[in-house]
Amino acid sequence: MTELKGKRVVITGATSGIGAAAALAFAQQGAHVVAVGRDPVRGEAVAQELTRRAGTGEFLAANFLSLSDVARLADEVLARSPTLDVLVNNAGGMFSTKTMSVDHIEATFALNTVAAFLLAHRLQGALMARNGRVVNIVTGFLGRTRLNVDDLVNPPTHSPLGRYARAKLASIMMTVEQAERWQPAGIRAVAVQPGIVLGTRFGGGKASAEPSLLRSVSATMLRLLGIGASMEQAVERYQLAACGDLASGTYLAWGKVAKIPQQAQDAAVRRALWHLLEQLTHA
Repeated sequence: MTELKGKRVVITGATSGIGAAAALAFAQQGAHVVAVGRDPVRGEAVAQELTRRAGTGEFLAANFLSLSDVARLADEVLARSPTLDVLVNNAGGMFSTKTMSVDHIEATFALNTVAAFLLAHRLQGALMARNGRVVNIVTGFLGRTRLNVDDLVNPPTHSPLGRYARAKLASIMMTVEQAERWQPAGIRAVAVQPGIVLGTRFGGGKASAEPSLLRSVSATMLRLLGIGASMEQAVERYQLAACGDLASGTYLAWGKVAKIPQQAQDAAVRRALWHLLEQLTHA
């Protein structure tokens, strides 16, 4: 596994849960970490802990339900350094009721996929300068999930788990497209599902902390089912995705290289999604 020492890493959703744990672990391994999150109070606490443990670390606040704020965040990242080794798009969550973003995009899709697309697009030049890597955090709970690109922005019905699964399937499709489109620029893209760590925060605003089903399942049972993970295991999976010797376009689920979901193998659907993301973000 490639060392993180000396790497510049941006991790979104890094003020709690796996994001915060990964930020601290990466910093302790010698990376300069820029932690991104919604809450300035928690963010400054993470930055202080990064500095205490590793001697370096920064925090930048951003609202991922506002594309203009995501663009501002990218500008702030670039103002601090014109190069970037790793972008971890960890910010995400699900919403218990239908919610629209500032830009009139269904919030689950906006938070999990559209914001990540825009941030990676705006930081593409910085990543290219370092042959960097984009890591998109996804899910392994896809089953037979399929999406209709035309329904992603303003779906006619709302199911929290259904919207979340479709947004994460879209994120896997986005990863495959990034891998193919950005290969000539030397940028890799990897999608990773780290496993379920009970007790981690999940989204924000009206977003639910955890699906009610998961709240009723013990950590021991999750591990027996093969879908649970300790925080240490989850962080190791983040590290593997961020700097492991993986082919661009790899999908890691439950700690192993997994097959891309069936619909994500459809190039026409991926192209339609990419075109939608470009339209939404004016990329």
